[in-house]
Amino acid sequence: MSSAGAVIECGSETWAVDAVAIAADKGILNGYEDNTVKPQASTTHAEATTVILRTIELK
Repeated sequence: MSSAGAVIECGSETWAVDAVAIAADKGILNGYEDNTVKPQASTTHAEATTVILRTIELK
């Protein structure tokens, strides 16, 4: 999965693979500094707000 040339890993065994790939391609998700996402981890308010605002900007 890539976003702006970066590879984002979420593990091939997770439920989120397809959703992360789509969101990364659209620029909604960038992942963490180590190029991973953590679909099982808790999300901060700041992370959730960022995703919501990026999604709204797509329209």
